[in-house]
Amino acid sequence: MPSIVSRKPHGCTQPVYYYHRTYRVKLNPDCSGKGPGSGPSKVKSEDVYLGTAEDILARFRSSVSANVEVSHKAFGMPLAVLQVVNELGIRNIINTHIPKRRQGMTPGDYICLGIIAKLCAPAVSWNGFRGWVSRTVLPGKLGLDPELLDSQNFWDHFDKILPENGVHKPKPGGGICDDVIMDIEEDLWRRISHLYNIPLDCLLYDTTNYYTFFEPTTRSELAAPGKNKAGRHELRQVGLALAVTKDGGFPMLHTFFAGNLHDARLFPGNLTKMVHRLCALGRGCEKVILVMDKGNNSQENFEMASRTGMYIVGSLVPAHNKDLMSVPLDRFSLKLGELVAYEGRKELWGIPAKVVVTYNQSLAERQKIGFEKALDRLTSELGLSFEKHKDESKAEIEKALEGVRRGSRVGGYVRYIVAGRRYKSLKVEVDAKKKARKEATFGKRILFSTDTSMNPETVVEIYNRDKSEIEDAFKMSKAPDIIRLQPIRHWTDSKIRVYGLICVLAMLVVKVMMRKLKESGMEMSPQVLKQELDDIREIAILHATNEVETKVSAMSTVQKKLFDLFGLGRYTK
Repeated sequence: MPSIVSRKPHGCTQPVYYYHRTYRVKLNPDCSGKGPGSGPSKVKSEDVYLGTAEDILARFRSSVSANVEVSHKAFGMPLAVLQVVNELGIRNIINTHIPKRRQGMTPGDYICLGIIAKLCAPAVSWNGFRGWVSRTVLPGKLGLDPELLDSQNFWDHFDKILPENGVHKPKPGGGICDDVIMDIEEDLWRRISHLYNIPLDCLLYDTTNYYTFFEPTTRSELAAPGKNKAGRHELRQVGLALAVTKDGGFPMLHTFFAGNLHDARLFPGNLTKMVHRLCALGRGCEKVILVMDKGNNSQENFEMASRTGMYIVGSLVPAHNKDLMSVPLDRFSLKLGELVAYEGRKELWGIPAKVVVTYNQSLAERQKIGFEKALDRLTSELGLSFEKHKDESKAEIEKALEGVRRGSRVGGYVRYIVAGRRYKSLKVEVDAKKKARKEATFGKRILFSTDTSMNPETVVEIYNRDKSEIEDAFKMSKAPDIIRLQPIRHWTDSKIRVYGLICVLAMLVVKVMMRKLKESGMEMSPQVLKQELDDIREIAILHATNEVETKVSAMSTVQKKLFDLFGLGRYTK
């Protein structure tokens, strides 16, 4: 058995140390084994001089690496988000509207931590928040007590923002009593307007929905069955109406609503909120351009927007405007990039408007190919269904065929006849006139502006290009690696509403971060920005003297620029 032995040879003033071990060797090298009959052996010993205690310590210090990594924590992304959250003053704004506790963290603290978690680890639940935050530098930098970061404390503070007993009284238009959230958002926008001077002359408005895992019996005014945009029609859903700025796509106003309400019914209430927000910010509504989807078109909505002084830019349903769709292509005299366009005027629900019908030839060709394939597929499915049911009665055969026809998007262009002796033959025909009218719409889109002085190029640019800002906002909210608002896993309306506030504020923070990048001359997607910041870690290094040093990991050129851009140096002192 090896051991360290101490000896004090004659003349030495202090003991010296040896590595000592004993072992057996066979007298005959050809023998092996340990049991009887394995051959004679003898005991040998080995001593290795190690030196005095001081000698051993000196060699140990020189041989042990001075840079032993013992831990690393997330640094770049959480602190960059924290910097923007602090810059926007989100914590203080929330705390001015919510009663503060005598001790511990405030509602504003919990909301800010929720925003940071949403952008850094969107899949983390409130139950797992304490574990996640311990793997970041936030507790040390902010002096957080991990015991205060359990899920129950989050629920309790969410209830202070929007009490559960106050939300089950729906407002007209499907909203809930969430005035405090509107006030928080309004005060926040006063600060944003002061910091960034974001133009409010053009707003983009649209709605989307998010599926939930609510049980059918769970009481909720928000979660309701409806046509889900993710295809989860079997689940209850919650709707979100959002208005963002044309410049940068900053979310200026948001409301959550019952998932079974139609867009046109929501618009009056949301327009009123937009008008109030614009007036509160000192902008007013005169000549503000509101870009919206055709699902909001109605006489009431047009008249209401006209009374406010706003202009509307939107699109029209082709089937409701056959006069515009029948305009011959030789009258499309305007050239707008890859588009050709026809310009005209028309009264829309009593409001004069400029209309621009655009035509994209490559789009028309793709649509025609897709339409022909759908017709061929429907004809084939009808034939297969007929073969399956041809031995049944005529009524049963036609019932099966009708089910197939109604299930197809091109079913209205096809008719069938079951004939012959004992109904053994099937004839499928395409309605040539309907098909021709449909093909005449391929590649076309009808856009309009109630500002009749707006030139066609501006109408097309605002709707086709600028409208992508709100579509990007919705994609960001559903992206699993950015905000991940969907699926909604909260079980009460008040918690959904506060959770929605956190997600919209997280979206706002991302937009501010992207604005900073653009102003610094850097261009990257939110996903790439997050990856770069995630790679900036805080490393704890154990030295041979048992001292621990913390330092930031080595950074690339891009990461150094981000480090400086978001002022992360203040957290390394």
